[in-house]
Amino acid sequence: PGRVDAWLLIEDPKTVRTALNETVGRLSGDPVTLLDEINNEFPYQALSDIVQKNHIDRVYFPINAEQSLNTAGMQFGQRLLHNLPCDVVVLDLGQSDGKSLKRAIVPMDLADSKYIIQYLMEHDFTIGNITPLHIAPYFGSDSQKIAERELQALLQEIGLKGDSPKINPQVVLADGFHQGIMQTVRENDAIVFGGTSIKMIHDLRMEMTNVRAQMSNSVAIGVFRPSCLAAKTQVGQFVQRIKAALTGLTIADRISLFDRIQGGARLTTDYIAMMMLSVLIASLGLQADNASVVIGAMLVAPFMTPLIGVGLALAQGNLTLMKRSAIATGTGFLVGLCLSFVFGLVVPLDELPLEVLSRGNPTLVDLAIAFISGMAAAYAVSRKSVAEAIVGVAIAAALVPPLACVGIMLGNGYLLEAEGAFTLLVTNLAAISLGATFMFRLLGVPGTRTAHRSHVLIRRVGVAMVVLVLFLTIPLGFRMAESLAVGQTRPMGFRVSSSVKRIVEDQVKQVEGLEVMFLSRSGSGQSKLIRVLLNADKPVDATVIEDIKKDIKVALGKDTPVQIGVFQNAVISEAKPQMSGE
Repeated sequence: PGRVDAWLLIEDPKTVRTALNETVGRLSGDPVTLLDEINNEFPYQALSDIVQKNHIDRVYFPINAEQSLNTAGMQFGQRLLHNLPCDVVVLDLGQSDGKSLKRAIVPMDLADSKYIIQYLMEHDFTIGNITPLHIAPYFGSDSQKIAERELQALLQEIGLKGDSPKINPQVVLADGFHQGIMQTVRENDAIVFGGTSIKMIHDLRMEMTNVRAQMSNSVAIGVFRPSCLAAKTQVGQFVQRIKAALTGLTIADRISLFDRIQGGARLTTDYIAMMMLSVLIASLGLQADNASVVIGAMLVAPFMTPLIGVGLALAQGNLTLMKRSAIATGTGFLVGLCLSFVFGLVVPLDELPLEVLSRGNPTLVDLAIAFISGMAAAYAVSRKSVAEAIVGVAIAAALVPPLACVGIMLGNGYLLEAEGAFTLLVTNLAAISLGATFMFRLLGVPGTRTAHRSHVLIRRVGVAMVVLVLFLTIPLGFRMAESLAVGQTRPMGFRVSSSVKRIVEDQVKQVEGLEVMFLSRSGSGQSKLIRVLLNADKPVDATVIEDIKKDIKVALGKDTPVQIGVFQNAVISEAKPQMSGE
């Protein structure tokens, strides 16, 4: 594009065009194409159109970084960095011709530096050496070694082992970013930042001019912005940055990922055994109202891997993996449901524990948790460095507890509550699979758009799951509105045992007009205070109260404190209508 502030000075574009053609004719080597000149009110848009029309991969824009950021050239360069739909390099060569540059220094402490290293390695850049630079603070004798380890970790993240003869990693201990660069830079160096801000070039050039003026003009400073970060709006830039930050999986990574998921998604004896054990642990924990045991059941359950397999199959369009994962998921579901149902029949409950009740009223929050859990599970299984996080995802997703709740509720005849727990289970299954699919696509897992019957079937399954999740938002939304209106229910005390409950109810039934309002314990120990609150239509004989206390002490021990209170109903008179004028 040249100097934007000089465009208005061109009075005879034809003369300039002729001179450029003569210059191009004298060039040797690669052929050079002279594009149409930009001569309109909006040069940025014209340049963007040329880039798209001619499929240009990269644009270099020269600037003089000593100019103010408000000049036309600097502002135009900033717009190119933000929005041009290709790779953009904004470069201040100083007084160098570009041919005398000996090495490129890439500060690795910036988020987008990895793109520079990858670009320089892929395109065999003509500069002799590439110096990935890590600037670290000094905090003692271990500073240098720790900083070197950090730099090696950064290079390994971008797939660079550091054994290339062109790569010379360097660590410098300094109090600040610019100070570190000043200690490192030499004559005929090129400092290349990754990012979208032209201000970085301006600030460093001014710093060098003030501190090392004699060397400043021989140093080139540039900013490289890859095409993946291009966007027309701030929101679009943010989304593009998120996508770019998720480094795509290589072919080897994708093959390894497929092997791991395919092995875990098979229906085997081990899978069935672990599924049965996890459901039993969850059922016991739910029956005992013990959250710790329920969490343990989540860790034992092998339910997560087949669901991730469904997500990968949707992303790939892999019908074979879809069938295998769906069979494992469905079989695990049926095994868990039958086992928990039998448990509910064998171990009947007087009332549902709080751990069971809490899973009978799902809301939209549970849907969001499941979707994000699916994304987290897919990311964890794709990255070996964070693979251990899959354990935490299994806890967050909570697949086995709602499955066990459905069986326990059905076994005890709580059909309405079972519907809520079943809704939560289906929500988790569908949302986790879709969340995994979404993350796999973000990570670059390739899919197919062919019209093959199996691929069409996979797409239909994906659409059906999306429709199912959208349909589930209706009851989940109503439940959430109801919960917000009613408020969150919390227990006023610990539940009493079934024996204590039966003792009180048997005594109360013998007295006409007497009923139980509230039963609780003040703590979890056997000797904790038992509170009983009764409601009566008339005064209650003291012997009734003493009989209840005596029976409770016989059941729990003579030292058990028991406190019984009685409310007597008051007569509420009807309000008389007011006469007019009163």
